[in-house]
Amino acid sequence: MTEQNNVLQEVKLDTPQTNDLFEESMKGFLKILTLAKRTADDVPGGPLDSLSQEEIISFGEVGTDLTPENRRLVSDAYIVRFLREHNFDIPSTVKAITQYIEWRHQFKPQELIRRFSIPRSLQHFWPGRYHGYDRQGRPLYIWRPASLDTHGLLNSRDSSRAQHVKFHAHTLEMGEYYMREVREQFHRTVGDTMVVIYDMKDISVTQYEHKFLGFVMEMFALEQQYYPGRTHAVIFVNINWVFKKFWKMATPFLSKRIRKLIHTYKDDFHEALAERIDPAMLPRWLGGTCTACHGGCVPAGGTVPDEVLSELGTGKMKIVRTVKHQTTFKCSLPVLRPDIEVRIQFRTKANDIDFAMLFTQHEDEGLHEYDLYEMERYQSHKEVVEVQFLAKPGMYTFVWSNNYSAFTDKELMYRIGTRPASKMEPRSDDEEEEPRSDNDDVEAGRTVL
Repeated sequence: MTEQNNVLQEVKLDTPQTNDLFEESMKGFLKILTLAKRTADDVPGGPLDSLSQEEIISFGEVGTDLTPENRRLVSDAYIVRFLREHNFDIPSTVKAITQYIEWRHQFKPQELIRRFSIPRSLQHFWPGRYHGYDRQGRPLYIWRPASLDTHGLLNSRDSSRAQHVKFHAHTLEMGEYYMREVREQFHRTVGDTMVVIYDMKDISVTQYEHKFLGFVMEMFALEQQYYPGRTHAVIFVNINWVFKKFWKMATPFLSKRIRKLIHTYKDDFHEALAERIDPAMLPRWLGGTCTACHGGCVPAGGTVPDEVLSELGTGKMKIVRTVKHQTTFKCSLPVLRPDIEVRIQFRTKANDIDFAMLFTQHEDEGLHEYDLYEMERYQSHKEVVEVQFLAKPGMYTFVWSNNYSAFTDKELMYRIGTRPASKMEPRSDDEEEEPRSDNDDVEAGRTVL
C-alpha cells in the first residue's frame, strides 16, 4: 500500500485525540440514539438506493473513468455526493474527485483528528459545536452567529488564519467521524449527511466585518469543493428582519437543490425541531432537555477580552525596521525555561519578504543550529503573517531577508511575544461570566520590539 492509500480514511478514521471537551458529549448522544426505539424505516438505505437507473449508470461511468488507485480511495457514498454536487456531469465529477484526493494527500486533513489542538480562543469563544444526532442518526451542528466576536477571533493571540483554516477542516473531519460512528453502531448507511441549526436570535447587520465575511466565503468554498453534499437540512430559527434582508440577497445565487435544504422559523420552531430531533439531543434554549453535555452545551461565545487580543488586534503594531535591498535583518529571542508559548507577527508595507526561523541549542557535542522554518517568501504586504509555537530552552533567531531585491527596500513591522503556557477552559452555557482582570486566561509575557 502506497502512502497515498492512507490519505482517505472515510471508514477507518482514528479516534479523536484533540482538546475538544465536547467530544465526550457526543458519545453520550450516541448512546441516547442507540437506546431509542427504531424501525427498519428509520434509517435510509445505501448510497445507491436513492438513485435512478440513469444516475446509477453515471455512477458506474465515474468509477470507470477514475484511475484504479483513485477509485479505491473513495467510497460509493462520496462518489454519489460529488455526482450530485456536479449535477451528474461525468467529466466534472471525475475532475473534482481527483482534485479532492490530491488535496487530502497534500493537506492531510485526516491527521487533524489525532493531532490538531484547538486554540483556546476558539474553544472558548466560537459559538458552534456538534451537539447530538437527529432521529435518523445524522450529526447535528448548532451555531449561534449573534454570539460571535469576529474581530476578537481574527486577532486573538493564540490563533491565526492558518489555525482557523485547520479548525474548519477539523470540524468537517469530525462530522465525517460522527457519521462513521453511526454507521458502525447500526451496521448500515445513514445517508452520510448532517443537519445544521442556526440560531439567529439577536443577529445584527453591523456585527460581521468585511474581513471576516471574506474568510467565511473562503471556508464555504473549501467545504463545497472537498466536502460536497454533506448537508441534509439547514434550519434557521429565531429569524428576524436582518436574516430576511440577507436571504433576499442570497436567494438568486442558490440552486433549487440548496434552497430545498433550507427551513426557516421565527419563534414557532419547537414542534418542527421535535419532529426531526429527540429533545434529549437539543439544548434547553432550543426547547430541548439535554443532560449529556460535559462542560455545557454549545459555547455561549461572547466578546473576546482585550487581554486575549494581540497587539495587532489593538492596532499597536509599529514600523520597527527598514530592510534595505540585498540585506538581511535578524533578531534573537533567548528562552530559558520550558513550556513557553512564542508568537511572531509581522507584515510589510508594500512588498513581500523572505522569512526563516532558526533554533540553537546546547548539546553534548556543543552548539547545534536547526532550521525550524526554512527561508520562504511571504505575501506579508497583503495580510499579517503569524507563527506560534511552544518553545523549549535555547536561542531562537528570526530572519527577514531582502537579498533577492536589487533595488527595493522593505518596511517591516513585527512583534515577538512570549508567555507561559496556560489553560483556558470553555465556559458552560449555564454559567455567568465573572468579571475579568488582566491576569485571567492570559498571563502577560515579555515582548521584544
